[in-house]
Amino acid sequence: MAVTCVVGAAMSFPGPVFLNALHHIAELNLRTTPILLLVIYLCFMQQLLLELTLLADVFAPGRTQAVVVRIRTWLACHGRQIAAIGLAGVGLLLSASGLVTIS
Repeated sequence: MAVTCVVGAAMSFPGPVFLNALHHIAELNLRTTPILLLVIYLCFMQQLLLELTLLADVFAPGRTQAVVVRIRTWLACHGRQIAAIGLAGVGLLLSASGLVTIS
């Protein structure tokens, strides 16, 4: 539970993705209420996974630990494959973007 609190505190600081999202929301030129709702939604979605794991740890600690162990085991077995596929996808997107820009 202490690890969850430390990770939560670290993730609560605004990072580049959060600041980029705020920039895009500001560019929409909406009124105050829709902007406020979008910022609240952004903050909610950013914290959702963290809060769900914290609640799961409070209400079902044994089951939560079992699920975390299963996920860690699965990621240890498949982590390189996931990284390779993700990086290949990013490479394809960047290549396509470059080809479109050149044309």
